[in-house]
Amino acid sequence: MLKDRILEIRKRLGLKQGEFAKVIGVSQATICSYEKGDALPSIEMLKKIADIGNVALDYLLERETPAQIEIEKIQNGIQSTINNLTTLLHAIDSIYIPQLNKHEEKIIELIRQLEPDKQEDIIKYCRYLIQTQ
Repeated sequence: MLKDRILEIRKRLGLKQGEFAKVIGVSQATICSYEKGDALPSIEMLKKIADIGNVALDYLLERETPAQIEIEKIQNGIQSTINNLTTLLHAIDSIYIPQLNKHEEKIIELIRQLEPDKQEDIIKYCRYLIQTQ
């Protein structure tokens, strides 16, 4: 029932009735009425509760089957994992892969056009230049 879903969301968030009321912009008495089933939230209030609880309106209204609820949880978990991995990859990219300047890019482009033995000659020549600086 709707009242049970509202209660479940509030408890999952770890909020007391008064705290939850402040978050969604109603009085504690209103939350109490919702959770007892004595009053029904407006559509706008249902949207707020769903957003804050990170659930679909259909979940609040019990229009989803248990399988749909599990699918939604899995999809949310996958999306969260993707977001975390994307953040991690950006961090790794900025730490471990230094950006090349235009000269370095040009050198690599030119060296890739050479045969392997000529590439080795370039490496030797670069080492020579470094030693004679």
